[in-house]
Amino acid sequence: MDSAVAEVYLKKVVKTYEKYAADQYVPLVRDPTASPDHLLAALRFIETRRLVGHDAHLRELLTGIPRSVHARDLAEACADALVATGQDPLATARFLALVATSDRPVVSATCESAARRLGPTVIEAILQELTRPNDPHQLRRLARLLGGISKVKSPEPIPFWQKADEPSRRKTVEAWRTRIAEKRQQP
Repeated sequence: MDSAVAEVYLKKVVKTYEKYAADQYVPLVRDPTASPDHLLAALRFIETRRLVGHDAHLRELLTGIPRSVHARDLAEACADALVATGQDPLATARFLALVATSDRPVVSATCESAARRLGPTVIEAILQELTRPNDPHQLRRLARLLGGISKVKSPEPIPFWQKADEPSRRKTVEAWRTRIAEKRQQP
C-alpha cells in the first residue's frame, strides 16, 4: 500500500474513532449503571482529550465510587481526568484536598496524590480551607496534608487545629503562609 494512501486511511479511522468515543464514552460519566471498564474508557478519553465541562460529574463520580475491585482504578482515572480538565484550578485543588482528608482510604489516597500534582494551587486551597469553619477533625487532617505537601511544619502543633477558634486559625494560617513563601524563595 502506498504510504500516502495509508496515511489518508489512518486519519479517517482516527477521525471515526474520535467521533464514536465522544458520542459513546463521554456520556457514561453520567450513567450510574455503566460498567467499570466502560467508565474507565470514558474517564481516560476525557483526560487525554482534555474535554472540559465535566467537573460536576467527575466530582460526583469520585465521591460515589463504591468499594470494589475496580475502586482504585476508577478513583485514579477520575482524579486524573479532574486534574487535567478542571475549569477552576483552585476549586479543583480544594475539592481534592477535602476528599483526600476523608474517611475513604482508596479514594482519599488517590486524591492526595492528585492534589500533590497541583503544587502551589493546592497549598493555597488548603490554607484557605484552614480558615473556614470546618469539622475539627477535618482541620487536623488538612493541616497534616499541608505540612506533607509544602514540606513546612505547622507553626502550631497539630492538635491546635482541632481546638482553635477562627481568629486564631487565621493568624496561624498567615504565619504558615509566610513560612511557605520563605521556603520557596530559598535556593
